[in-house]
Formats: sequence, structure tokens, C-alpha cells
Amino acid sequence: MSYVLQGEIGHRDTLGTVSHVRTGGAQVMQTGSGVSHEEETLGSDTQFFQIWFDPNLQEAIHHLPTYREFRLEDFPVYQTEGITIKHVIGEGAPVSLVAPVSMQEVTIPPGAEYHRILGAGQTLAAVTITGEGTWRAERTQQEIPVQSKDFTVIHAGDETVLSIKGKKAGALRLAIIEVPSQVDYPLYGETA
Repeated sequence: MSYVLQGEIGHRDTLGTVSHVRTGGAQVMQTGSGVSHEEETLGSDTQFFQIWFDPNLQEAIHHLPTYREFRLEDFPVYQTEGITIKHVIGEGAPVSLVAPVSMQEVTIPPGAEYHRILGAGQTLAAVTITGEGTWRAERTQQEIPVQSKDFTVIHAGDETVLSIKGKKAGALRLAIIEVPSQVDYPLYGETA
């Protein structure tokens, strides 16, 4: 999956797809039985990130490859206590994968705090897109300061409440992904 933070990316592949994905949009490839592709940034101010989710390969290789493009307006956006939550993957989102994953883009106003439960056996990965703030795990009280372009990974052995508080100057914008820490199928590169 490629998620465009700013600007535009181009895509072409052996399925015959030629597309452009703009700010707030995403492209999702499920490569199934195989496909070749290439991407390019269009413009000097383009910023995006790409993340690969490992599906159950024993099942995925039997599916035809697919490409889907999503525009900013395709994603549901909710407001709660001044915090904006855009659902990208998972429940209520237009993107569904053959891997257990959820993703939200969260914008926290200056000085505000966002709370979420991280279930037992889950891993949270967050890209700080803009702003500064501090992650805190309620159970351990450990604090992790973050700033723009930081990548944070938090594992939960037991269920825990996480919070992230934005600094007083400027909004804090994050892409937050949650996956199981362990899956019951071999991952890419592992033997069955």
C-alpha cells in the first residue's frame, strides 16, 4: 500500500494500470499470483509512505493480482473531542486486505490528547507526519517523545491504554497502523 501524505505519485503495472494518486489518497496492490509495478513521485514536494503487509502466502498466491486506488474523499472521517480520525484500513474503511490490519490517520489539535486501547498481542506502528507530541502507555507510564517523520513501534503483551498528547504549538498528525504481533501462518521468507 502507498499512502500519499502530500503531492502526487504515478503508478503503472503489468495489469495495464496507469494511475495518479494525490494527497490523502492510497493505492493498494494485492499481488496474489504475481505482478510487476513501478511508482514515481510527481513533483518535488511529494511525500508518501509505502508499507507491505504479509498475507497468508499459501492462500494469497491462488488469487489474481489486484490494484485499487482510493481518493481522499473515499475515506470516512470522524470527529471526537476535536480529534479527527480518518479510517483507511479495517472496520468502516474502504480498504480491506487479506491480512489482519487496521490503519487510521489521526490529527490531534495543539495540546489535546488522543487515547486508544492496544489489545493483548497487538503491535502499533505510527508515522508522525507533522507536529510533535508524546506517546504514553498507561500501564508502564513509559513516555516516548515524537516529532515529524519519526516512526514508533509499540508492542502490547497485555491489553494497554495508549495516549498521545500533542505539543501546544501546531497540530499533531499521525498514520497509525495496528497488526497482530504474531500470526498463525508463515510470513514471507519463512518456511512453512
